[in-house]
Amino acid sequence: MPNSYTYQFFSHAHEAWDAIYQACSEAKTSILFEHFIFIDDESGRPLINLFKQKAKEGVKVRVLLDALGSTEAFPFPLGAELKAAGVEIVFFNTLIPGTFHYLNFWFFRDHRKIVVVDSQVAFTGGVCFQEQMKEWRDTCVQIEGPVVQDIALSFTAMWRRANKLKRILHHRKSLGVENKFVFLTNEPFVRRRFLYRELLERIKKARRYIRLTTPYFVPDGKLAHALRRAARRGVEVSLLIPNHSDKRLVDLAAQGYFSGLLKSGVNIYWGGERFNHTKAGTIDGEWGTLGSLNLDSASLWYNFEGNIVTNDVGFITALDEQFIDDCRSAELIDIVRWHNRPWYLKFLAFCVSPLRLVL
Repeated sequence: MPNSYTYQFFSHAHEAWDAIYQACSEAKTSILFEHFIFIDDESGRPLINLFKQKAKEGVKVRVLLDALGSTEAFPFPLGAELKAAGVEIVFFNTLIPGTFHYLNFWFFRDHRKIVVVDSQVAFTGGVCFQEQMKEWRDTCVQIEGPVVQDIALSFTAMWRRANKLKRILHHRKSLGVENKFVFLTNEPFVRRRFLYRELLERIKKARRYIRLTTPYFVPDGKLAHALRRAARRGVEVSLLIPNHSDKRLVDLAAQGYFSGLLKSGVNIYWGGERFNHTKAGTIDGEWGTLGSLNLDSASLWYNFEGNIVTNDVGFITALDEQFIDDCRSAELIDIVRWHNRPWYLKFLAFCVSPLRLVL
């Protein structure tokens, strides 16, 4: 069937690493690899060696890494090592002094996590490659079906941008009966925040429930308002947010939103057994998304992002089940206890609030 799909979820970083390695080892024609954090350690070295081997076998291997996220690998010796083996590698938005992008090094990052093998199978989600992330709770999906072509085309567009080639435009499919999965991107340009606009519209139209998992929660005014308004009209709005991520300032900034959300009736599940780096959401059992988009200013406004968006019931149900299971080990914040927390925690959150636009 032309529109049939198969998919498999991985719930921890090391599980996704193994699956990606296995798929790449079976590549016959091409490997497209685009990642924000890719480090030459025990997580990345096996793939580096595999890329070199596959390139020597005649497989076209293209590696696109963000220069800031993968700063430990940029630009040497990894770049030279891979190029010598026949692998094509490009670093996005380099940090070379004297260039335009160097002045904006913290912003406009390629934050996407994409792997496409032989134009047949793709991986995406929140998983990065760094040994310290090995046991992180993180959701990645391996998918086969027509959406893989869209993911590959999206990779090509970013590859051309990184190489300063003429931009290619492609028709973006709309979610529907014919297209149960689409790949939506977000770019730091007003008219190209497709994923952000889709998320806002779905929240505004929600009737029963909204469930969002994000490791970093620093929403802009529109998103925060949409969530509060949905809760006030009777939608069950639930957020799963870590209480201790790998970014302390972002954790404090997130806490500055909690009082307003709690007053509106939003459920905030805080923490969990381990740091949850998943970026996913479901609405009304009819819409779901998984990919690289965090609900913070950096992702929503400044970075290049990409998510699978779907109306597939099985996919959405699986994400719902993950959300419910993750919430079992998290704390459901009580509004009275939250208002009575120590004064110094309130003060720290207040001090960080002016930084919200850059976190």
